[in-house]
Amino acid sequence: MEGRFQLDAVIGQGASGTVYRATDADTGATLAIKEVPFRQDLDPKRRELFEREGRVLRQLSHPAIPSWHGQVIAGHGRSRSL
Repeated sequence: MEGRFQLDAVIGQGASGTVYRATDADTGATLAIKEVPFRQDLDPKRRELFEREGRVLRQLSHPAIPSWHGQVIAGHGRSRSL
């Protein structure tokens, strides 16, 4: 997975993480990648909200809503939702 995604720009930032516009080097597709920093002391509620967001996105299909492509655990204590 390393090197597959080119982060092009920050498109949103808030308490739950940072969203980037990215390009998939394998397909050329434009994606939104949400980076959420996870620490060992992460509040369990915050982690549950992140996981719930992924479950909801997997169930939705609309042109104005990002499609769920997967989840990547990368680095030391970092998770990226694709």
